[in-house]
Amino acid sequence: MPDLSVRLDGRVVRCTVECAGEEFLVHAEGVTHRLCLSVVEPGVFRVQVAGRPRLIRVARDGDRWFLHIDGQTIESQIVPLDDAPVRPAHPVQDDLAAPMPGGVTQVLVRAGDAVRTGQALVIIEAMKMEHVIRAPRDGRIHLVHVRPGDQVEAGAAVAELSPKGQPSDEPG
Repeated sequence: MPDLSVRLDGRVVRCTVECAGEEFLVHAEGVTHRLCLSVVEPGVFRVQVAGRPRLIRVARDGDRWFLHIDGQTIESQIVPLDDAPVRPAHPVQDDLAAPMPGGVTQVLVRAGDAVRTGQALVIIEAMKMEHVIRAPRDGRIHLVHVRPGDQVEAGAAVAELSPKGQPSDEPG
């Protein structure tokens, strides 16, 4: 397979994929990953990476693909090589946005709440999968934009953390 660029959560990664028997060799950012892939059911795959089996749920919205793995959702999109920067872009650190269109099932924080890195903030259900929006860093919730029952579009802001470095960043 020729070189291609994949946008993963806002970061462009150039890679090459080769088929080697029952394995796929993915060469990206100077590292080769060996993947064994099998279909469990439509939209669900078992992938073995470095001998470790993992289940991946895959959903599609237009030209965007959503990979749900280990409680996290990764958005990906194949982009033309001409559109890809030479160096990968860095993802936004405080991206508290819906990974795909869906319904808000739980809002676990309120404005003013102190939060820790990795803490669950909002849960969205989309395509029979639960997507947990987590705090990317310690801080304090500045605004919450959603309520349980709301429908959100992909990329819609669900909450905001106080700007980094402000006194309200310090939990407690």
